Amino acid sequence: MLSSTFTSGLRQRHARLAALRRRTTAKILGSAFFRSQTATGRSESLAISPGHLGVTDPRVRVDLAADRVDFDGESIMLDGLGLFDVAMPSDRFARFAAGFAWLDTLRAQNTEQAIAAMQGWTADWLAGRHRLASDARDITVVIRRLKALLNHADTLLADADAETYDALILQIVDDLHDGAARWRSAPDGPERVIALITVLLGALAVAEDEEQIAKFEALLIAELGSEFGRNGGPQSRCATDTVDVLANLIPLVRTHHHLGREVPPQLLEIQAQMNGYLRTLRLGDMSLARFNGVGATETDTLFRILKLDAARAPHVADVVNGYVRLEGGPVVVIADVATAPPLPRSAKAHAGAFSFEMSDGSDAVFLNCGHAQPMAAGITSGSRTTSCHNALELGSSSSASFLEREVSDPAAEPFLAGPAGLKAQVVVTEEAQGFTGQHDGYARLFGLRHTRSVSVQGDGTLVSGRDTLKAPSGDMRFAADVPFAVRFHVAPDVDVRTTGNANEIRLLLPGGADWVFNAGDTVQAFVEETVHVGSGGRSVPGLQIALRGACHGEADVAWSLKRAP
Repeated sequence: MLSSTFTSGLRQRHARLAALRRRTTAKILGSAFFRSQTATGRSESLAISPGHLGVTDPRVRVDLAADRVDFDGESIMLDGLGLFDVAMPSDRFARFAAGFAWLDTLRAQNTEQAIAAMQGWTADWLAGRHRLASDARDITVVIRRLKALLNHADTLLADADAETYDALILQIVDDLHDGAARWRSAPDGPERVIALITVLLGALAVAEDEEQIAKFEALLIAELGSEFGRNGGPQSRCATDTVDVLANLIPLVRTHHHLGREVPPQLLEIQAQMNGYLRTLRLGDMSLARFNGVGATETDTLFRILKLDAARAPHVADVVNGYVRLEGGPVVVIADVATAPPLPRSAKAHAGAFSFEMSDGSDAVFLNCGHAQPMAAGITSGSRTTSCHNALELGSSSSASFLEREVSDPAAEPFLAGPAGLKAQVVVTEEAQGFTGQHDGYARLFGLRHTRSVSVQGDGTLVSGRDTLKAPSGDMRFAADVPFAVRFHVAPDVDVRTTGNANEIRLLLPGGADWVFNAGDTVQAFVEETVHVGSGGRSVPGLQIALRGACHGEADVAWSLKRAP
């Protein structure tokens, strides 16, 4: 809770609002916080100027010419009215509207019509339309609205009349007070961290209580440490959680600089760790590897967060938050070598143990299918299953277990557990980098252990692997053979060609590289259709190499990908 001094100060602002209006407005608009939004300076860890990063929510589209607003598949037609003058199609859409993410989208359009809509729709809200709805007071909505109003207050207050000035400042103070009192009720994980960041930004922009600012800095450092550990990776093991928090943390750090305040060293250390974590999971095409909740990367957002030409420490093959990055020449291989995250944080986790992705220079070669949203409550998103990963699937089963949840939210995905018995280690020699690991994800149904090894030659001309299925002890013989498949989902831009050799497939990359995939002689290689999750959740058709065989109690598959001369 806030101290009585801080709470009293905020209440006094309510009582003296008329007298405070010009002084507070001048302070906000003239502060380094808002001046920083158009600054052009650069620091060691950033690629753009501070303040609002210009990141927009890809789920939001505002077409003013068509009088249409879209959010994540739902739409409303304005028919000449304002956003808050029309009926909302769902509670979910109402939460979006009350969270003001549309301000970012309109500001990015940077037209007179868009700025007029920003100011007009905000004025409608301040006048009372939908303002008192229960959705508007949800803590996540309050935080999003506070962040948006702080980011765009300079635009919203430009040429505003006295009544609008008063109402906007009152809304900012109300949301700041509410967020400061209730941030702990935000969902555990990145949303709670972002709530604290936003409250601290609001305190820096408006409040004058140094004791409270120091308090919230300490709370934020503790929350970041709890969520992101020692290596910058979140408990969910979902890299987009790191992206989301960094997109909010960077403006906070820059705001400290522009206000002439010392940035707590712990914040800078955590920011560096999070940057390093994203670099570990970044392929040569600058996208993030598609593991555990990650879909197609909004690369513009990543460019804004990471300074891509920054000096980097020499690569060391090691396990970071359950992932290992292998490099050889221009080739990068990133693999998931850990079990699912803690159960409460596993709703976005994938059954992709030992799956990997690969790039050659700026061209992606193998990609997991990416994360897609479920169609209904209790229905597992197909993109989370093992078959949508570059991994071995036995008997059409996934290597981890999906657990149904008793929740009313139709968008809630099942939790994930396993696989059991997972062990992995990095293997580095003078000639290559690789990993080897085993898991018992198929032991309950079939009594078999899966072992995989993957290696990248130092000059980047050969990637090889081996997948085996075998009982943990002794021999096993099934009454009937069980089908299995080792899948390699090819990046959509790669030209896949069969050759005269049934188990040999050519991959022609957009950059001109020519690779030959060899499936060995214990399986049959097929080129089959697949579907990738593209930007905005759209389906992107593609091809996969599927190595198919029948397991009678054990199986051994050796495969390789060799760069053609």
